[in-house]
Amino acid sequence: MQGHEAYCLLQRVKIRAGEFTGLDDAWQGLIIDCPDAISEIEQLALDRLASNDLDETLPILEALAKTNSLNADTEETYAYARAALAPVDSLPLLHVLARRADQTPLLAIDLILAIESSSGEPSPTFTLAQVGQTFARHGRWKLAISSLEHALEMDPDFHEARAYLGLSKDQTGENGLDDLLAASDALPDQALPQILLALHWLNAGEEEQARDALTIATQLDPLNPAIVAQLGEVYTGLGDLATASIAYRRAADIDPKNPAFWLLLARFSNQYEVEIRSLALPAARNAVALSMNEAAPLAELAYTHLLLGNNILAERLLWRAITLDPYNAQIQFYLGLLLDAQGNRSGAWTAMQIASSLNTPGRYQALAKRWLEGVAR
Repeated sequence: MQGHEAYCLLQRVKIRAGEFTGLDDAWQGLIIDCPDAISEIEQLALDRLASNDLDETLPILEALAKTNSLNADTEETYAYARAALAPVDSLPLLHVLARRADQTPLLAIDLILAIESSSGEPSPTFTLAQVGQTFARHGRWKLAISSLEHALEMDPDFHEARAYLGLSKDQTGENGLDDLLAASDALPDQALPQILLALHWLNAGEEEQARDALTIATQLDPLNPAIVAQLGEVYTGLGDLATASIAYRRAADIDPKNPAFWLLLARFSNQYEVEIRSLALPAARNAVALSMNEAAPLAELAYTHLLLGNNILAERLLWRAITLDPYNAQIQFYLGLLLDAQGNRSGAWTAMQIASSLNTPGRYQALAKRWLEGVAR
């Protein structure tokens, strides 16, 4: 083996083993001298980014970019990594992603909008915070943490950014409670920190504390139906169905043109058999009327009629829903219940098997499996 080939092979082995001492300032030379090592270098960059080592990731990605060695995935990774720490500098990279012929990443578009809409702000802190929130909305939590921490280094009093930092930490397995409490203390008149604090308590299984945070949030933002609906879910978890019912009805009343809140109300009423005829039936009808071509409201209205004993109408509605979304576990589960009620055990079994093999919504996959296990005993 020639000396150059042996050198390149040794570098590839070192990179795979995580031994890259001395290479931090020499990636570009290594890429030029040993092009066969590019795949290992790309993987190393992705691994470092996954470990939230953004400061260590960027030099590698920059070296790949300068040597035109970025593939489609690492090109996207580079653009997002730059956006997390230097939003304005990342705009040319994001615009390249936006002009992709195959498919434009929605995250790239949202980042461009966030950066360009905040370009008139006198401080770059606001732009960093907007980028961090954009990453958070897309579930890119580690990138969100990098942007938000960078913003808070520049302005420790940017309390909204701290609230989102707490949320992002929670989502990556860290504990964001200190940041969330600090944000809620600093912003006592804003609902957002209380909402994010409630999510923290819910994830921790502390439903009473989540209820208290959401109660404060509803007082601060009483016309926000999403907060009220979330409060309904918390009361349901606490077993207070009467108060949960009030909350779900309140959410639908606040935004009566939104089918999502009518659907939540109908599902709650059906699942816990709370005033099905007077609550679930009109709510499900409203949801269907507001979203005629959506399968979920049709399925919920069908299930309402099934619970009320109107199997003929339930069957008609379910087949309409299946036509719109045949691979929906909830719809197949409802169909199984209907067929079983009609005495068609083999048809019910088939529907439940289909439901158990589907992932969306996941809760109904589990219910279908439980039904199959019960019948098999």
